Amino acid sequence: MITKKCLFIVYFCFWVILFSYAQNAKSCDIDSLDLEEAYLDSAFTADEAGDYLSAIEYTEKCLMVSRDTARIIDDSPMFSEYKFLVEFYAKAGMWVKALRMQKRRTDYWKNMFQCSADNEYAYFMMFRRWAQLLSLSGANKSAIREVHQFIDETNISKMYLDGITEDLADYYFNINDYQNALKYYEKSGSKYGVAKSSAALGDYLKAIALLKKQIENDKGGYITISLDIEQRNGPYDTWLCDLASYYNQLGQYDSALAYERKHRNMSRFELAKSYFNQGIAYVGKMQLDSAICYLLKAEEIYRIQHQSKQHAFVLAKLLSCYLHTGEYDKIEYYIDELIKSASNDLLYSFSDLKIY
Repeated sequence: MITKKCLFIVYFCFWVILFSYAQNAKSCDIDSLDLEEAYLDSAFTADEAGDYLSAIEYTEKCLMVSRDTARIIDDSPMFSEYKFLVEFYAKAGMWVKALRMQKRRTDYWKNMFQCSADNEYAYFMMFRRWAQLLSLSGANKSAIREVHQFIDETNISKMYLDGITEDLADYYFNINDYQNALKYYEKSGSKYGVAKSSAALGDYLKAIALLKKQIENDKGGYITISLDIEQRNGPYDTWLCDLASYYNQLGQYDSALAYERKHRNMSRFELAKSYFNQGIAYVGKMQLDSAICYLLKAEEIYRIQHQSKQHAFVLAKLLSCYLHTGEYDKIEYYIDELIKSASNDLLYSFSDLKIY
């Protein structure tokens, strides 16, 4: 006969086992979360070091742990790990994978937006990044087509429409369609874009007037989401670089140098651009020693950063300088360097900089 004492012991053992199981499950869950966090931390560290393949590997491992613990169900693309993976793929130049994954994320939020207008912002940001990645991969015409279709078919708020209209102008600018670029920059209200397009169309005086007004109104510079290494709506130092470049085009070399001396806090890319502008100004003033000094500084940065088009321009201008100074050993060296970097950009550099 089962006594009350036996029943109590069985009941007590049952709850001890149940409590122990719950604690173990909780411990496993905590361990999994710690492991996910460790993988993500490693991914971000690798990203900062420029090791994008390792960043991808660690993020994929994080996703595997998330799937094993059922935190990510049915491989839903809404989770932030997929966002990180897209950006790491893009930085590594793995455009097919980046675009495929971002398209999945965009389609997911498109369906969510169709279910509820509350998801408008998320869908807009997903689509916008999808189009930006198309542009960054070189498919600017596809980006243009996708954005036009998005604007025509999506009932999107005006506050978002201005941003994506400016993106559209960027894509036209990237394929040298400066008339359409100017049209959409004006629609979006981007004064910097209007200045840039006006300069590309040869109206340097208009571009200078617009940029000088931007600089005068500047309250310390600001940065917005950019499509490339250049910040398209600023900051202050990019405006100065462009302004100096436009003065160089007009042959106003002293004005170009004056604006280059007003820089505050340049990125490496802007620094190279500034060196190049100063080199061009000194070439115009026929102060070739100073010109060569600045052009060599620009050449080093562009070479290290693999900016092939800009690098070809600097090489061509250095060759032009050495042709004037008659330093034939340097002439032979820079001809060889130009041949090594032979591309369409190189051919453009020769004709544009008149070094034959």
